[in-house]
Amino acid sequence: MPTVRALVFDVDKVLSDMHWLKVYDAFAARVHIPRSVVHGYHKQHLGALLIGETSFEKFVEQMQQHTTVPDIQKIWFEVMSDIVRVNDDLLRFVETLHANGYRLGILSNTVESKIAIDKKLGLYEPFDVVCLSCREGVKKPDASFYQTCLKRLDVVPEESVFIDDQELHVAAAREIGMHGILFLDNNSLRLELEKLGVR
Repeated sequence: MPTVRALVFDVDKVLSDMHWLKVYDAFAARVHIPRSVVHGYHKQHLGALLIGETSFEKFVEQMQQHTTVPDIQKIWFEVMSDIVRVNDDLLRFVETLHANGYRLGILSNTVESKIAIDKKLGLYEPFDVVCLSCREGVKKPDASFYQTCLKRLDVVPEESVFIDDQELHVAAAREIGMHGILFLDNNSLRLELEKLGVR
């Protein structure tokens, strides 16, 4: 078995936890827009947001039509910042992995407003390569998204491990030859990595 040289992490529900339904509800309450309007917009447009086919600015523009509350973009970011929780223990482990010489990547289905929050929290700092769906125009489980990340990390699939909280995304990584770990919690992740010789 080839030696593992790189680890690729998902963000949401792995490196951090963002309860999107709570964000929608809290935002709707703050700006006095019906919950159904906010939920409905995201249900209809999330796929396009995730691959950059529509923008956060368009969302703000649409929501502003439903309220007289000013500067709702600022309120959206305040709500997100209040609700997001960082997996600090895992981030410390990631920093140790980097110090031990492993190449590190992020592969995330995400939107521009979440990227802004993640950058503010420093989530991307320990990583050598950051691949974000709305910037690349493709999302998991598309094989080309994984391959782009591996190419930038300069490793072959067999030398890499992919960690995600969704089995569909882990299975897609395994299909192209990566090791795949379904993220359950920090302790089980460490145990699975140890089985692959990663410390």
